[in-house]
Amino acid sequence: MNEWDRDNLNFIMSCSDKEFKAWFDQATEDDISYALELIKQSRCELLEQEFEVFNRESERIMLKHGKYPEATAILNKFLLKKA
Repeated sequence: MNEWDRDNLNFIMSCSDKEFKAWFDQATEDDISYALELIKQSRCELLEQEFEVFNRESERIMLKHGKYPEATAILNKFLLKKA
């Protein structure tokens, strides 16, 4: 998501009800589709960040309390892999 997209997403997420209604009343179908796509992308980015935090915290706990290879193998199935 580029800076233009982020600015548009920030508007959608932070505008007042009155501002949103004014935007929605003049929005085309393409505008609404674009807004929904921005929200989807943002949710995906937030989930990726959440998994990264979870991974770091899990690694910290395993280092502190010892590694658990069986549990790690099972949990790794649910982690997103970077391309």
